[in-house]
Amino acid sequence: MTVPIADGSGRGRLHAKFVIDSVTTEAMRSSSAATFASVNGGEAVVTIKLDQPLAPTFVDAATNNCDISLVWESDENGLLELAGDPELITDP
Repeated sequence: MTVPIADGSGRGRLHAKFVIDSVTTEAMRSSSAATFASVNGGEAVVTIKLDQPLAPTFVDAATNNCDISLVWESDENGLLELAGDPELITDP
């Protein structure tokens, strides 16, 4: 995932949690992973990558939904302002 950062944003860590819900006609299962990226100030884009790819439990499920939560943890009580929408990076 890439996250565009506005000028003047503080330093800290941007935490991300990814949750995939896989639903079939008989069951529902979730898989999740969490990670973070350091924000040192001055960068225009922060990239958040998972160590291992996250895949749905049921590949042939009726639906697979991915929810992503971002949480900002500041080093200096500064704010993080986004310069645009985060963009999910996926492998084909």
